[in-house]
Amino acid sequence: MTNSATLNYRWSSRIVKNLYKYGVRDVCISPGSRNTPLSLAFIDYPNIKCISHIDERSGGFFGLGIALKKQSPVVLVCTSGTATANYLPSIIEANQSRVPLIILTADRPAYLQGTGANQTIYQNNIYGYHVRNFNDLGLPSDDKLVNIDLIISNTLKIAEGKNISGKPTSPKGPVHINIPFEEPLYFENRLKINNKQIKIKESRQYITPSLFVRKINFPRLKYPIIICGRLQSDSDRENIFNLSSALNAPIFADPLSQIRYGNTHSNLVSSYSHFLSLVTLTPDFIIRIGQKPVSKTLCAKLDEWDNFTFLIDESGRFNDDCSNVINSSVADFVKTVMTKSISSKLKWKEKIIDIDYKINNFISNNYMNYWFEGSIVKNCFDSLDNGDNFFIGNSMPIRDVDLFVFQSAKSIKTYSNRGASGIDGIVSSALGVAYGSENNSLLVLGDLSFYHDMNGLLAGLRYNINITIVIINNNGGGIFSFLPVSKENNKSFEEFWATSHSLKFDYVAKLYDCQYEIVNSNQTLKSALDKFNKLKGVKIIEAKIDRNENIRKHNEIKKSIQKLKV
Repeated sequence: MTNSATLNYRWSSRIVKNLYKYGVRDVCISPGSRNTPLSLAFIDYPNIKCISHIDERSGGFFGLGIALKKQSPVVLVCTSGTATANYLPSIIEANQSRVPLIILTADRPAYLQGTGANQTIYQNNIYGYHVRNFNDLGLPSDDKLVNIDLIISNTLKIAEGKNISGKPTSPKGPVHINIPFEEPLYFENRLKINNKQIKIKESRQYITPSLFVRKINFPRLKYPIIICGRLQSDSDRENIFNLSSALNAPIFADPLSQIRYGNTHSNLVSSYSHFLSLVTLTPDFIIRIGQKPVSKTLCAKLDEWDNFTFLIDESGRFNDDCSNVINSSVADFVKTVMTKSISSKLKWKEKIIDIDYKINNFISNNYMNYWFEGSIVKNCFDSLDNGDNFFIGNSMPIRDVDLFVFQSAKSIKTYSNRGASGIDGIVSSALGVAYGSENNSLLVLGDLSFYHDMNGLLAGLRYNINITIVIINNNGGGIFSFLPVSKENNKSFEEFWATSHSLKFDYVAKLYDCQYEIVNSNQTLKSALDKFNKLKGVKIIEAKIDRNENIRKHNEIKKSIQKLKV
């Protein structure tokens, strides 16, 4: 087991023991990956009552209620990103009402801030005036374990309105502790750990999100790749294609790049998430356009290829850690490239295109008839016409679109809330896209994302918005079943990560006067999509899926591709 996973858990356990020592008996935990060490430490501690809350806003107010009744501190625990922001309403109330809350927000390491790393925002002092005190613990370290004791002690005293000596000096109120963790986050044999000193690797230097410009000296390249991440429009499409043709470079096109769909260019590649871990590629020149891609596999490769990767952005660097940033528009950059003789080896591109073709065909011909989340997003895409809007929810839906909805000549505009990659507010964002649009709009999202923003449906009713919403209902947070912590496979995993809910969304549809159908097969889904695309208003399709079967199908596809000769 790697050192960071062990240290994360020991660090978290020390925090929990101190919280108990100073009077905490209740904790409200919302599901997430980054807060896994904290959640496990609370669950494993026998004397603190753990309460699961899918929605951080609801969890915050629930904890507030306990603290009001008991007049003693209650802990709130959440993952990083916008999850932290959803506590703000309850924190404001706790501040004004003088209620002691201890907010523990898990965080990415500081060096990932401003790099475009998924679900990473600046969380220090995020609650500003509304908390009595803020502390950032920094990354876990054995050298700082004693500091935790002091920080927790002082923090609890401040929450209860006392000074260091324990005398009342100010009103009770909320306090905030931010706790960064390195990956890996899960430690299977955590209850057997000893007190041996553990050293953890040095962190990378934090890159300030500022302008960094470097002139490029074009090499005699042989193995170039163009990587297109999220783009707001397709205005640079022809420039990108011209660049690709000039360099004989394949284009790895993200589903949010606005060029994966609506084009037939022969250099487009869309199955890279499947083959990058199987095939050894040795590029010598990477051109990046747009924000970081969805694919975690591709982002990991970009870290490896950073020295010879060039990000083209006329605004310079913003929320990105690419070492080489060209302060230029795509059009001007392409003009510069066109004046140079830097064509690559043709066989390099042909090899990658051939691999992409084989994997696309293999998956499309062998797996899209099965009922799983990959076929659901594919059917959703197939139901759209040229010019339609496709809004894709976070967690599994956007990843499944990346994995299973390959390049297509159909011209579809894609949207997703990938700035901080939260699951909150997705319904409202999609309704905003659909508002006033003459074309059909389709939103596909998970059941927890839908639950988070059900109130957003009212806008659809008030403004006669036309949209079809497909809820992939696997009765909880399906993405967590792909994480190592799913090995727990017990009541705690279901309660605090998967967060099964058994909600009946037909009642929600009735409340907001939405048309509704429930489906459980590709055929019934296609039929419902075809029917609702011809109707006006807000329509809801609930696609029931077995979470465990979905995981098995994903794993089966992965193993089958590993056996292909690519």
